[in-house]
Amino acid sequence: MGSRLRIEHTFGQPDLIASLADLRWYEMGPEPGLERRADWVAATVRESGRRLPATFAAVNGTGDVVGGAGWPNTTSRNDAVP
Repeated sequence: MGSRLRIEHTFGQPDLIASLADLRWYEMGPEPGLERRADWVAATVRESGRRLPATFAAVNGTGDVVGGAGWPNTTSRNDAVP
């Protein structure tokens, strides 16, 4: 029996934002401007808009965040899109 995975928009969901920020902090560690856990939480909040940029979390059957993906505001990053 496979596990169920659902994709949730993080907008307005502080528990998902905090869990995803923890996962990002754990996997990516300190980076310039993101030295502390609080920096990762703030960045995830900024990236969790109703419109772009938007962030989505992959949540398993027990409610744990197991991954995430962001959709950036590509109008400000024209160099990052084809």
